[in-house]
Amino acid sequence: MLLTNLRQALLRLLHAPLFTVIAILTLTLGIGANTAIFSVINGVLLRPLPYPEADRMMHLRQPQVAAGVEDSSFSFPEVADYRSLSKTIDQFVEFGDWTFNVLGRGEPHRATGGLVTANFFPMLGAQPLLGRMLVPEDRLVHAPLGVADEFFAPGEGALPPELRGATYLLNVAGNFPRKRLDILFRIFARLRGEFPSLLLVQHGAALDSAQLALLSDLGIADGVVRTPPLSRAGLAALYAHARLVVLTSEREGFGFPVLEALAAGAVVVLSEIPGFRETAADAGVFCVPGDVEGWVDVIRGLLNGSRGAPGLSIRSDRARRFSWTAHAAAVSEAYLRLAAPQ
Repeated sequence: MLLTNLRQALLRLLHAPLFTVIAILTLTLGIGANTAIFSVINGVLLRPLPYPEADRMMHLRQPQVAAGVEDSSFSFPEVADYRSLSKTIDQFVEFGDWTFNVLGRGEPHRATGGLVTANFFPMLGAQPLLGRMLVPEDRLVHAPLGVADEFFAPGEGALPPELRGATYLLNVAGNFPRKRLDILFRIFARLRGEFPSLLLVQHGAALDSAQLALLSDLGIADGVVRTPPLSRAGLAALYAHARLVVLTSEREGFGFPVLEALAAGAVVVLSEIPGFRETAADAGVFCVPGDVEGWVDVIRGLLNGSRGAPGLSIRSDRARRFSWTAHAAAVSEAYLRLAAPQ
């Protein structure tokens, strides 16, 4: 009976080839779609992550509402605070992307790599195939890099001649999207109408055609000065004679321009982002990234004297915490501890 039914079904399908093809395709698509959906659901929702105690892992995010940034990075002091104050979380792991200069392998170029804390791999249950894991934090020595001595004693002789006696805002940055030079130019355009003699000096960026067009559209092309490569003494003089140093980045790591400017005695107006806050602390004047009107109000007040800035001693003291002398002392202390009898 069963064989008879199968034979009749096959004969019917052979006598209706169009219907047969459509039915087979429909079944194929249906089975394939269901298999794909189940594979995704199984991999994402049903199957646990391939890590020990994966159900206890959480991903923390930190928004900057005023700047419109949904996922802002945490600074090292913030993470340290979470670690010390939390009573319910076993351990905090930091991870993120970082850009590096790659030298010694052909032409110098930028590369993106990962930056993680020492407990990242142990928490995921990963073991190295060769070598060992990262060194725990309690075995690390914090020896911040230093600011060159030239920045603490700037002279006027190295200042480019065209800037002597000029009133200018200074920006020291390469041409990367995160530097937000577009915001810098819009800020300067708003200020130029109120301070006609004010110049904007940009050091370090080769502007592209779109940025040059923006300068023209904003009507400030004649007020933007781009400097050639300078010696340390020349850069120190550039910082020292700036009316303000303005850094509009939306993301940064450790910022040498911030410390160089503070060492030279400059007033620094910079984005309220973790990297800059960690570097400048209370020695800088902070603004919300991307808020052109907010930046204009702050800079206007500093230029006309209606707003105060951190004192020179505060700025200088902050920069001196990152001297090469302090760096050498930290390294020497680490070697002495290593050599001391256990």
